[in-house]
Amino acid sequence: MCVTWWDPFVVSLIKRYRVAWSGGATVGPGVSTFYFPTTDVGVPTAVHNFFASIAGLFRPDSTWSFPNGGEVLVVEDGTLDSAWSEGTAPANVVGSNSGGGMAEGVGCRVVWTTTGIVGGRHVKGSTFLTSLNASNYGVDGLLITSSQTTIATAAATLLTTVNMGVYSRERLADPDHVPPIAHRDGAISLVTGAQVPRSVSWLKSRRT
Repeated sequence: MCVTWWDPFVVSLIKRYRVAWSGGATVGPGVSTFYFPTTDVGVPTAVHNFFASIAGLFRPDSTWSFPNGGEVLVVEDGTLDSAWSEGTAPANVVGSNSGGGMAEGVGCRVVWTTTGIVGGRHVKGSTFLTSLNASNYGVDGLLITSSQTTIATAAATLLTTVNMGVYSRERLADPDHVPPIAHRDGAISLVTGAQVPRSVSWLKSRRT
């Protein structure tokens, strides 16, 4: 029997779902990663609908591809437990705003908020969104409020459709570090809200 995904006292399992980015606006292989409880259904469709709702902000050289499943991970150590799938893979989504240029490698982000605390810090996650059409930015260089609202509404709709989590990876012990670093299990925190900052964002890693 699979326990509920937020139970901190037993081994927990989570679904991992990855959306691939491709096209001329994508530098290298791009991926957006999402985590869900194993009991949730309709994940591929829900994530597809999120991107479809914001496709009008992106240039046509951005394409998102959606598998019909992914992997099941052990929360505590991130190891692969099994695979999951459901139904047929949703159709690709392509950006549909061709009326301007874009800045390569930068964009905006969705900040997924939680009430979780790991390592003495509030847990937050981010989904980075690049290749926005230049028309989404004002003369001040910030995301215009109408585009901010479009993305925020799509994110809120996603959260009403499925439960989503932010995954904090396992931290390995390092007794030689000064001060020594203690081992900490991985943890999953339920997403309770979404924010879309107007400031320009860029990736520091490819994990988001």
